[in-house]
Amino acid sequence: MNQPDDPHSSYAPPRRGDDSFFWTVVSGLIFLYYGFYAPFIPPADPPVVTYAVIGFTWMARIVGVGMILVAILQKSGLPGASLINMVAAVLAALGCVVAGSILFMHQYTHPGFLMLAFGLLNIGSARAAIASWRYSNRQA
Repeated sequence: MNQPDDPHSSYAPPRRGDDSFFWTVVSGLIFLYYGFYAPFIPPADPPVVTYAVIGFTWMARIVGVGMILVAILQKSGLPGASLINMVAAVLAALGCVVAGSILFMHQYTHPGFLMLAFGLLNIGSARAAIASWRYSNRQA
């Protein structure tokens, strides 16, 4: 039976320390960069591609702000960091996979492939964030 202290449990304890803070800030800054400074503007031929890019851009802005907020909450020790981290990670994974799939299907293979790759990486982060959130709820 999986116990909370079992290393094979889905209730993994949240990461603590400067490495978690550093990578959370880096992730937030990367999303903010793609949300504000490096938007991909496709031709307006298929409107679904334009909507996917607009959705990705706004998702990147929201996730970037959320990740910076998570880093601040983690560093200050305030509650709520695991919930915001979980929401931001799931949003990032879904946004990247959906937008990447749409771009890839409409022959924007390079940005589509990159977004799909980032989406797959974010799925791992989302799984870890969900496990951390579940662990923090069990401790409360």
